[in-house]
Amino acid sequence: MKMKIERYIPIWIAFLAIPTTIAQNAKEGDDLVQPPITDSENGLLDITLNLEYANYMGAAHTFTNTRLLNGTIPGPTIRLKPGDKMRIHYHNKLENQTTAFDIYEVNEANGGKQYENKHHSPDVSNLHFHGAHVPGELPSDDIRLRVVPGDSFQFETIFPENHMPGTHWIHPHAHGSSALQLGGGAAMAMIVQDPPGYLPKQVEDAEDVLLLVQYNDLDELTMISKEIGDTKLKISGGVDERVGKQRDYRMVNGQYMPTITLKPGEWQRWRIIYGSWLLPSLEFHFEKDECEMQLLAKDGVYINDFPRKILQGPIPSGGRADIMVRCPNKGRYQFYDFDDEVILNVHVTGDEMETVDLERWELTYPAYLQNLQNSPPPDSTCSCPTDLDKCSGKNEFGYQEFCVNGEPFDPLKYIHTVKFGEIVERTLMNIDDHPYHQHVYPFQLVGGVDGNDDLDNEQSTYFREGDWHDVIRVKNMDGDLSVRYRADVHTGRIFMHCHRLVHEDRGMMAQELVTEGANAKCSCDTFIDSLPVGNATGDLIGYNSTDTSGQVSRFT
Repeated sequence: MKMKIERYIPIWIAFLAIPTTIAQNAKEGDDLVQPPITDSENGLLDITLNLEYANYMGAAHTFTNTRLLNGTIPGPTIRLKPGDKMRIHYHNKLENQTTAFDIYEVNEANGGKQYENKHHSPDVSNLHFHGAHVPGELPSDDIRLRVVPGDSFQFETIFPENHMPGTHWIHPHAHGSSALQLGGGAAMAMIVQDPPGYLPKQVEDAEDVLLLVQYNDLDELTMISKEIGDTKLKISGGVDERVGKQRDYRMVNGQYMPTITLKPGEWQRWRIIYGSWLLPSLEFHFEKDECEMQLLAKDGVYINDFPRKILQGPIPSGGRADIMVRCPNKGRYQFYDFDDEVILNVHVTGDEMETVDLERWELTYPAYLQNLQNSPPPDSTCSCPTDLDKCSGKNEFGYQEFCVNGEPFDPLKYIHTVKFGEIVERTLMNIDDHPYHQHVYPFQLVGGVDGNDDLDNEQSTYFREGDWHDVIRVKNMDGDLSVRYRADVHTGRIFMHCHRLVHEDRGMMAQELVTEGANAKCSCDTFIDSLPVGNATGDLIGYNSTDTSGQVSRFT
């Protein structure tokens, strides 16, 4: 695999609570910069990540004391292989703010009653391995973990030997602060590499380019910061006077409308990560089909009908798309988003390359991605609705809560139970307004898409039954969507939530529990876990990183 690296972003060493200053290309149209890369060695990906205050000076806006992974936007890219162990030493170098709303202090003052569904605790954090097919329990990807300021946690997880190669990402996911931290720029790419000879030669030989697209809605972010009582984050204008004040725009690899270069006729592989925390799908496109786009993969899973020509890519919030791009003629072109705003300048120059059309690729899927479309329908206990909608009222603080199946998030509740080894089906509702994201297991689209008149031509091409996703939003879709997955690799919890993280922080998140043993069964009924979640101090919302005594086996 070739990863295009033009230059690194220099940074200074940051100490606890002392902001890093990011010195990087900050002019509109600068050459695209690739983040630094850390590769696994001898079966181990071992990296230290610091969440720290940083000052970001961009072309269109400036952050003071935003929260970033290793002080950069985006953070470093990590690459590992199927079967590798990933070990992340995660350090929270933020500080407690006496002015900030801390939900746990409110709970203690109210006799332990749980209030959690609002923006809160801006400097508490953790990490989510978005798209990775790994366990949802510590020391892997359990987002109940609370790494408090000054504390640290060592994540460890093993990627299955048959994990499909693909494009994924990492971001903080502490309930209450997820929108603030991701909206402030804390995100990084995670790539499971293709083994030699796995890909068609045209794809394997292509330049490999990362495009991590981040959504800046500075007014929304300011509102969240004020609601949460955060006195750290400050937002002001950018350093490029030509750009003017931008309050709602997308950037690529931390840059404003950067420029990518390719030769006429050259195929490049673009790994597009849509690191969004808001509703609109990306809908990337060229203006007049000046460049050809062939879909290769979605959400880290290769499609079964490559090459699939697309004119637009409606990636949902949090989703990914790997595409092959070819521009036949010299010139300067522009790559647009859903708002018809330029996110990338494309400069086609140099000697024309001899090129041929992409050949069809017949691939073999790993066991956990076997086609479920023609499997017998699961019985009623394994076929459950998942309804994402507003709750009927506001919470105790006067804010609108958001629900899954009529209930706001409760860390002790599971909305569904899954028997290990079973195929389960979920009927997803209201996915026009709420991008649905599922942890641990990707899901296959099996109904509601093909032949649906609610979908325009671009969506009908991009979303097809048989495709796999871990996040889905279909714009203007009135009906329900049916998805399936087989829970036969990992037991334990599976989180699902709206990837409109303002909604997730306010309650639109839930859990399923995969169990095995003599008494295991599927159920669509909500149940409350009688075992404590947390530690000996009575913190029932999550684990503190220094005490995971609440993690008790539920699987025998």
